Amino acid sequence: MKITNKSFYALKFMLNLATLPANGRLTVAGLAHKENISEKFLESIVAMLKSNGIVKSKRGAGGGYLIGNSPSKITIKSIIVAVESDSKGFQPPYNEPALHTDLVLRAMFDEMDESVGRFFENITLASLVEKMEMLGDNEMFYI
Repeated sequence: MKITNKSFYALKFMLNLATLPANGRLTVAGLAHKENISEKFLESIVAMLKSNGIVKSKRGAGGGYLIGNSPSKITIKSIIVAVESDSKGFQPPYNEPALHTDLVLRAMFDEMDESVGRFFENITLASLVEKMEMLGDNEMFYI
């Protein structure tokens, strides 16, 4: 499973969206400014989330993005898969003919990739929101 900055920013967007009040909306410009992310880059990420049904949009006054489903039904894996390519996280160099060492190492990295996918499949957006809320009471701000 490939994980890049796109995944990180998609997760930040979704966490911010999931912590809004019911039917709350989030704008790309607002979050880009708040999180110091390129607005164009974030727009492209949100477009991918929208095309996968993870977020919905509302146009016009009071418009923006809203969550497409309950945070308890959105897995972290679904968010990552929505914004990343199908390639694996680590792809060892391809040698022909494959040596025994190549075969063993490829199998190991394939297993690692599957483990990472299962790990993220078992974490929901709601569980991350709960962690944020627990940290919220202990958050320290420095000026």
